[in-house]
Amino acid sequence: KPGGVMCQWVPLYQLTNQDYFMILKTFTKVFPHSSLWVTGYDSFLIGSNAPLNIDYQAWEKKLSYFSVKSDLEKINLSDINELLSCYITDREGILSLAGDALVNSDNYPYLEYTAPKSLHKLTIAENLAKIIPARTEITPYLTNFKPEILADYQRHYQAKYFDLNAEYFYALKQKTNEIKAYEKVIEILPENPNARAILIGHYSERASYFINQKNYSNAIRYYEKLISLEPGNAESFLNLGTAYFIRESLDKAITSFNNAIRIRPEYGNAIFNLGLAY
Repeated sequence: KPGGVMCQWVPLYQLTNQDYFMILKTFTKVFPHSSLWVTGYDSFLIGSNAPLNIDYQAWEKKLSYFSVKSDLEKINLSDINELLSCYITDREGILSLAGDALVNSDNYPYLEYTAPKSLHKLTIAENLAKIIPARTEITPYLTNFKPEILADYQRHYQAKYFDLNAEYFYALKQKTNEIKAYEKVIEILPENPNARAILIGHYSERASYFINQKNYSNAIRYYEKLISLEPGNAESFLNLGTAYFIRESLDKAITSFNNAIRIRPEYGNAIFNLGLAY
């Protein structure tokens, strides 16, 4: 139908490069105008008979609808620029990525025989490894927008690069590189909820580990990282103060305990420890 749009979900997992790009190439053979989008470990193909045209203000209005906003908030995509940053490339980019991949058809249903062989295989990293370098900006397809929004879009676009790399390193079980990538996300886009949640969990786990190992200098380092993301967490200030107290850095311990009490005035443990520090 005129103005119609087709959306096809394609997982990045349990599909080899060969099968994944076969699906992409086949899709482009049907739709003269196609684009690839990725969020997390899922990708989406958008196809139509007309060129992609994103009316920024119309999208922004639709994203404000309660039913749309509440659904997208669950996957951290209710912000229009975060959503736009999921764009990877257009039809030409998809065909370049697919290269000499086969085309699946009724006469040659390759996927029917090859896809089951990938069941339970960890293929996320190999697919992301090809997708990430192919990213392009969506700005050529934007209409009806104010120039000042481009700066915010650029922040999301740049942060998404490191977010995708973090997903790539997670799939490879390279924890150190994953955390470094998420730290870059936060450096560019401090409000990113996914990166913040992952880093908070990691910093908390590392701080507790070093406390148990009686390695208080490293515990302090991670508690300070944790507080930089959660400045309103009284428990983190209490734990930081306790680590300083054990190291006999009493002035810093007192400051930390006072911060915990400022956040939670009736925090018994913080009040007790503050008395000990004095």
